[in-house]
Amino acid sequence: MEDEFDLRQYLAILRKRWRVAALTLLITLTAAALYTFVLQSAHYQARTQLIAQPQKYLWRLDVNFQTVTEDVRVDRRSDYAILVSEQGSGMELAQRVIAKMGDALPAKLRSPKAMWSSVSLKNGTGRLMTLDARAPTKGLATAMANTWADVLIAEVDARYGQGGDKTRFQQVLVSAQETLTATTKALQDLQARTGLGLELGSQMTTLQEGALAAGLTARQQEVVLKSSTLAEYQATLDRVRSLKARTEAVQTSGGNLNSLPLEVLDSPLLVQRGQLTRQQVGAMNGDLKLLLPALADEEHSLAATIHDLETEITALQGELAMQIGDRNLLNRKYSQAEEAVRALERKITEIDIQKSVVGPPLALLSSATQATPAWILTLGLAGVVGLLAGMLLALVLGYSDVRP
Repeated sequence: MEDEFDLRQYLAILRKRWRVAALTLLITLTAAALYTFVLQSAHYQARTQLIAQPQKYLWRLDVNFQTVTEDVRVDRRSDYAILVSEQGSGMELAQRVIAKMGDALPAKLRSPKAMWSSVSLKNGTGRLMTLDARAPTKGLATAMANTWADVLIAEVDARYGQGGDKTRFQQVLVSAQETLTATTKALQDLQARTGLGLELGSQMTTLQEGALAAGLTARQQEVVLKSSTLAEYQATLDRVRSLKARTEAVQTSGGNLNSLPLEVLDSPLLVQRGQLTRQQVGAMNGDLKLLLPALADEEHSLAATIHDLETEITALQGELAMQIGDRNLLNRKYSQAEEAVRALERKITEIDIQKSVVGPPLALLSSATQATPAWILTLGLAGVVGLLAGMLLALVLGYSDVRP
């Protein structure tokens, strides 16, 4: 073909073949209408716009905990879009949307598969993302779009934002508070059982002749009491041994009983024991041979009692040392648990400050306020496609007619 077609020739072919173009448009519109009103269940579409926020700051207010950033990617929209996919968390997110909307959903949208199929998430220009939801009614489409946006924002925050850190720190805080409560109870139980407080106990025990030992625990008071008794026994034993030595010296020199310091036998402890008194010595009629065995027996008895007291005091001191060791250990655990709780509470407060300054990684830019009929867009697109296809077919047929 040597002659070139001009615009008038194209228009002439279209005028001649307008029925072909019209028929193609009609077929396309009919197919789109059948798909929209028969095969497609949702007839309204609502849209929300989201914006992906890049991380701007990384604060570290508490030296005990540090947030670590794994990467420095600014645009993570592809990661967010994967969450809505079937391979990602799409079905799980759909289940959350269903649970959140409850009875507002019709029966056919209460399955995760149907709910997931009714939404689409696409990247826009810049950092924008659009979330479209389709439903049989305008109000339902709007509610679904906004609910999907809320669920997705919460999921992104939990995975990539401060919300997930806060949740993890809150879980650790619960465990730390349980440890602090258990340690506090153990410390209180030890104090109630032993009288050991954070400093001194408050129990009181009666000493000899009505004296009181205040500010000491039960075991400490026992040690004081037995140590006092031990000192008295040791002093009495020393006096008995001294009297025995003098008696032996008098017997050797041929002296008599009157030269001995028998007032030693008037000590309260010997009088209380009643084993060797001045009355008993007086009944010996000055016979030193009878006094020496009695002094030896008293010496042996006092020494045995002193040995028993020393053993008891050693055992009490060991038990007291264990109690003090247990108290010190619990005090350290209490301090560590208390500091952990305070540090975690500070960290959670810090996260809230970070969220208010930085914002979540995915934020709602505009919520869905109204829904448009989905068939308008579908039929409009089908009309454009059908018209172009009809014109192209008409030109092809017209061009075939004019070929030699």
